[in-house]
Amino acid sequence: MLNADKTTITLASGTENTVTDGDGFVLEEGSDEPNAAIFSHDDLTINGGGALTVNARYHAGIVSKDDLKITAGTLTVSTLNDGIKGRDSLVIKDGVIAVNAEGDGLEASNDEEAEEGTIVIEGGTLTVVAGLDGIQAATRLQVDDGSVYLVASDDGINVSGGSDGSALAGRPGQNTFAAFSGTDHLYVNGGTITVDASGDGIDANSPIDMTGGTVIVNGPTDNGNGPIDFMGEFKVTGGFLVAAGSAGMAQAPSASSTQNSVLVVFPTSLPAGTLVHIASANGDAVLTFLPSKAYQSVVLSSVDLVQGATYTVYTGGSATGTAVDGLTTGGTTTAGTPSTEFTVTSVTTFAGSYRGGGPGIRPGRPGGQRP
Repeated sequence: MLNADKTTITLASGTENTVTDGDGFVLEEGSDEPNAAIFSHDDLTINGGGALTVNARYHAGIVSKDDLKITAGTLTVSTLNDGIKGRDSLVIKDGVIAVNAEGDGLEASNDEEAEEGTIVIEGGTLTVVAGLDGIQAATRLQVDDGSVYLVASDDGINVSGGSDGSALAGRPGQNTFAAFSGTDHLYVNGGTITVDASGDGIDANSPIDMTGGTVIVNGPTDNGNGPIDFMGEFKVTGGFLVAAGSAGMAQAPSASSTQNSVLVVFPTSLPAGTLVHIASANGDAVLTFLPSKAYQSVVLSSVDLVQGATYTVYTGGSATGTAVDGLTTGGTTTAGTPSTEFTVTSVTTFAGSYRGGGPGIRPGRPGGQRP
């Protein structure tokens, strides 16, 4: 669709639809469009109760050069480049979406206009496997509800255009850092986000506000990236956050938060599958988590971390409760080896082998500066 103010694709209930493109497109001289199996130069909406499978063998899967909105349907996208992309915005209201992309999984790329380049997730179930970033928003990412599962060979989530010195080496255009603008932001207001990343788990390059929902991060394992990477402040006022990964670039939520957090750093890296258990002095569990990757740091923010209370961190052991995305509830926990003890005396607590002046490990960077 090269000349339509707005295009709607309706997936009729009960139907199964497939779009497969060729290995190359015949384009007009001097043009690089269309560049996706489903391409719209203007606004594109996908709705309906049916299913759509997109096999993109040339470039991207689904692309709108303006606003892309998905309100319903079952979408399966496989692509040699980016999966689902709205240049100005990508809004997902509902649906079951699975993306397997060699480039970015979900993307909004317009970083030239302050109010554009946004991704908003209001519902649905998303499973994304990406060769680069799982979710790449140029200016703003907002998650209000749904479930989002990300496996990324680079950053799980990247906001602020992705111009970041902590990105994996060798990715063109990703290894020079630029300060965030006043509108760049990551908002988590609800839903569940589960990240498995080789680069930064959540790489905001901008402030983060978390008011609700559940965020689970596994990775990275190398010290050149961090489970959480933000600029300005990471303000937590509600929800549940656990992030396990390397320690070299680890960050904790900011002192401006109203919900307590702790960053625990272990003396050495622990193997994937090593249980980490945090319990209060009377034995009540605050965290029972089985990270899927090797880790040397754990960040936890939870309403169960109480001011003035003392907690013990155990590693190893076992748990018989119900495990969902590595988090275990109920059942019986056999605590492993005590690693460290901490008392919550401020909104952000640092424990274990954390050293305030150590390389990389930091409670928050002033805008525009990197260690």
